[in-house]
Order: sequence, then C-alpha cells, then structure tokens
Amino acid sequence: MALPSVSEADFRARLEAAVEQRARTFTNHYTLHVHFQNDDTRADRDADNFKTICAAFGLPQPHEIIIKPTDPSPSWTIQGDFTKMLTAARQAPGRSLVMVHYAGHGSLNHFDRLIFQANQHEPRSVQFADAFLNHVSESSDFTQHDPDVDVVMIIDSCCSGAATRTISPQIPRVVEILAACKADASALGNQLNTSIGGKVRIQNRTFSAKLADIVAKQKGKGEPLSFAEMMGIIDQNSPKIKPFYELLLGSASIRLPFPTQSLTAATKISPSAEAYRAVFSVHLSGALTNDALQDLVKWIRTLDLSMDIKVDAVYQTNSVGLIIEAPFHVYAQLNSLQGIRLVFENTTGNKLPHVNESLDLSRLSLVPLKENVKASQK
Repeated sequence: MALPSVSEADFRARLEAAVEQRARTFTNHYTLHVHFQNDDTRADRDADNFKTICAAFGLPQPHEIIIKPTDPSPSWTIQGDFTKMLTAARQAPGRSLVMVHYAGHGSLNHFDRLIFQANQHEPRSVQFADAFLNHVSESSDFTQHDPDVDVVMIIDSCCSGAATRTISPQIPRVVEILAACKADASALGNQLNTSIGGKVRIQNRTFSAKLADIVAKQKGKGEPLSFAEMMGIIDQNSPKIKPFYELLLGSASIRLPFPTQSLTAATKISPSAEAYRAVFSVHLSGALTNDALQDLVKWIRTLDLSMDIKVDAVYQTNSVGLIIEAPFHVYAQLNSLQGIRLVFENTTGNKLPHVNESLDLSRLSLVPLKENVKASQK
C-alpha cells in the first residue's frame, strides 16, 4: 500500500508561507461566542476569557449565542447567526476576519463526529460540522463566492480534536481550528475548589484561559502573535493534555499585531515560540536527482536562518523521505498535508554528531533481522 505523500511544490509552498508569516490587513472583524445556558462546566468563565483575547487584539466584543433549554433547534439558532456573520464579512469592503469560540461539553456521536451538549444528561446536541464547518468548507456556497474572509475557530471542549479534518491548502483564504484536546481526550474544565479560609474559588485552567494568558503576556512583550504560535506555547506547557491544531484552508496561520503595533512589526516571530521544537518526517512523491535534492536541502536550511530549520536525514528510493527539525509552530502549519508525520516534540536537538565516534561497534552482538537474511544464508 502506497504511503501518503506530498508533492515537492506543495511542500515548498506551505513551508515558505509558514516561515514568512506574512501579516494580513483586516478591514473588518467579527467575533462570535457560543455556550449553553444550562451548561455545567462554567463555560461563562471561558466566555470572559474569549472577550479578554478579543480586547487584547483590539477586536470587537463577541456576539454571544447562549442556547436556552427551551430552544427547539439549537443548531439552527447557531447556523442562522453564523451564516449572517459570514454574509456580512463577505459583503464588507476589504478583508475580513471571523473568530468563533465555543466552550462547554463536547463528545463524539455514533459516527465519531464532534457534537456539543449542554451537559452529559442533555439528549439534544449540535453537530459541529453542521453548525460551523460545512459553511466554510471548500465545497460550500460561501467558498464559491471566493470571499476575502479568514476564519479562526477555537473549540474548548472534550473531543474537540475531532473538529479538524484535512480539506485543501490550495485556497487563498484561511480556515484554522484550535482545539483543546485530541479527538479521544477530555479537556480541562473550570473546577470549584475550597481554599484556605473556606472561600470557594474557581480554578481557571481551561484551554480558553491558557490562550488568554498567552495573549496577555505576549501583549506585554510588544510582540505580534500567530494562532499557530499560541498552540506551540500551550503544547509546550501541557505535558498531559495536548491541544490540537489544524490549518484546514490556506497556507499559513493568521498572525495578528496588537493595537499599538504596525503591520511591519507583525513579521517578527515570538522568541518563546521558537524555543519549542518538533522533529517530523516528510514523504515527497516521486524521485529527485542528486542536484535537485541538494537544492531542496539547501533551500530548507537557508529559508530563515533565525528559525534554525535543520534537515537531519534524507532517504530516496522511488520517492523521497526527509527528517526535519523546526519550531513547533512551523510543523503545526504543515501537519494537515499528506505525508507529514510528527516524530518528536520538545526536542533537545540531534545528538548523533555528539555521539562518541570511537564507540567500538565490533564489541556489540549484532544479529541481522530475519527479513534481512538472504535465502542462501538460511
């Protein structure tokens, strides 16, 4: 069976876009928050966290959809407001950014699709794809209009990683999803704890809270920030429950300056995001000549010297395999491509050059694998 692979041209285009991090000028901004009224995860706290994020970037305060227990069709309620927002964004002059935030319960239905619920006992649910994703996918009526609209979706729920699916990198507009956890994991919630003195306090440790904290710290440093960089920082500081990111449409994560910054400043990469590294494999379709391979490796290594992107290994038969080390946020923008696979994260670098070359391998008892023994030797 053929392994998934990506063409050299598509890989080059996506990597170059991820490294360049060009800032886009947004003329219009639209923000939307959704949670259930009878939610029992204290999603209202995360609504406040999203408002904090919006305020930090100088975005308008979100339009809130709070689904009432008496709402007969919560999915239609969400779709109605969301599609109106998309229409306004498409019709407005200039480029538009739409940010969506959901906080609360999430689970998988019997089709393994992400659904939202008020609580674990609520029979009614909202399918994420029906409410949001299908309206911005490459086959949607919205996309057929070729709108200058980029969309970011922040999903703070259990199983939120199921919201991601590979669509197409060949569309100029961006759709990216930031998920609190992988499809088979539970997200952290706002828990009530009793502190010293008997006072009850809320332990604000959710995905939304972490994002708000990162944005606040980055604003204080005076550095712009991309959503992929945010995810890299959260991944670095979340050893147990890993967030999940996917760039569904477009070639690079949206990068926003803070209100006091110019768009020129938005080309600078956050040092905190550069420190966290990833090692990943790239399977390129088709063979390359030696000269073409040398050109590709040189291009990768010199694409941005400040990021210190390394090619640790190259393999070739009738296709090409590369082992690359780069900042985690660069890998995150590539992982929706076919043929890209994470090997390690939080790496300390390739230690092979530092291995003692005087190690006497002849002293080791090396037994060939059975499948590598020629028939005549058996």
